[in-house]
Amino acid sequence: MNNTSPAPAGGTGRLRLLHWWFALGAAMMTFVIAGSLFNVGPPVPVTGIDKVQHTLAYTAMTWWWGMVQPRRKWAWALAMLALGGGLEWAQSLTPYRHMDWVDMIYNTIGVAAGLLLLWTPARHIVPWLDRQISDRLDPGAS
Repeated sequence: MNNTSPAPAGGTGRLRLLHWWFALGAAMMTFVIAGSLFNVGPPVPVTGIDKVQHTLAYTAMTWWWGMVQPRRKWAWALAMLALGGGLEWAQSLTPYRHMDWVDMIYNTIGVAAGLLLLWTPARHIVPWLDRQISDRLDPGAS
């Protein structure tokens, strides 16, 4: 089966625009990696805002990849945990960042929240968008 085959009405088939969903997911991960490793200036003065950012970023990435590849959601969840741990370790190698175990806890909370979203109707957002966009790009395909 190739990535141009139509998704069934229930949204359980392969995504027709899979390469675009992968590109968006890769962009999201690139943004998180860059934000984690680059010197972004002085810290935000609001206490705890970085923990919210960690949670939301890892929720979004886990949820995204779970929608794009639902059969691999557990592998993606493990990959997100590894990414979070790896980035924290990499931060310890820079002169302007440091490793924070609490950040890893919030990354893990985000991964868990992303997995939970995959058991709600929100798991159908990317398949629905895929059908809507691909039907408009190629009306004869559906």
